[in-house]
Amino acid sequence: MIDRKKGLFSPGITLAIIAFCIAGCGTGDGVQRGAVDGSVTFGGAPLADGLIRFVPSGSTTGAMVEAKIVAGTFALSEAVGPCVGTQRVEIYSFQKTGKVLKNEGMESEEILQVIPKQYNSESSLTADIAAGANTLSTFTLDK
Repeated sequence: MIDRKKGLFSPGITLAIIAFCIAGCGTGDGVQRGAVDGSVTFGGAPLADGLIRFVPSGSTTGAMVEAKIVAGTFALSEAVGPCVGTQRVEIYSFQKTGKVLKNEGMESEEILQVIPKQYNSESSLTADIAAGANTLSTFTLDK
C-alpha cells in the first residue's frame, strides 16, 4: 500500500518490488544455449582473421551471436553461445586493400570482404547446437 502521508510504499510492498527486480534482472535471457568451438579454413589454410555468426533458423528462436575467428579457430562459452537448435552459419573476413577512399571530405582506408557470398550473406552452412559443449566440424571454405 502507499502511505498517502509520506508518499512511500509500505515496507512489505517495497520488499516485494526489490525481490521481483532481483529475480528479473539477471544476465540470462532465459534461452537455452550451447558452448561452441571449432575451426575455419579458407583456400586450404586456417582463416587468419574473421568473424563467425550463428543465426537461428527454422523453428529455432533466440538472438544471433557471433565470435571472432583468430588463427583459424573460434569459441563461445555456453553463457554467450548460440541458442539450442539449428543455426545458419555465416563467415566473414575483411582485408584492407591499401587504397584510400574519399567521401565528403573524409578519408578512409578501403576494406573488402574476401569470403565469397555463399559462406555469408547467401550461406547455406548450418550447425545443430545442443545444450552443453559443441565442437563443430571444420568449416572448409573454397576461394
